[in-house]
Amino acid sequence: MCIFYSDLPLLAQIPLGLVLLYYSSQVLWQDILLKSQRAVVALGYCDDNSWQLQGRLGERLEAKLLGGSVVWAYFCLLRFRLQSGQEVRSCLVFYDALDQQSYRKLSIHLRTMKV
Repeated sequence: MCIFYSDLPLLAQIPLGLVLLYYSSQVLWQDILLKSQRAVVALGYCDDNSWQLQGRLGERLEAKLLGGSVVWAYFCLLRFRLQSGQEVRSCLVFYDALDQQSYRKLSIHLRTMKV
């Protein structure tokens, strides 16, 4: 962590480090280990430019892809706004979660979409 090598005073480094540790544990719990009740465990693309998400508890939710989604070679971080309100959910898709051709199609589709 670069915070501890910065010129910030120690009294600022410790709380900032604790906040970053807390946030990273939340991301790990929700998006990587899929243990949160809000975790997205499956997703599907619909023809009308909307997505269907399946939550950890089995619920199916309609959503629109947000512009903050990013695509890299090894994973995609997708951000969705649910149709039912203002709630935003994230979905982290690793390249080995799909076969090579499906991940390639997903990444090309996401790069060419207008969001």
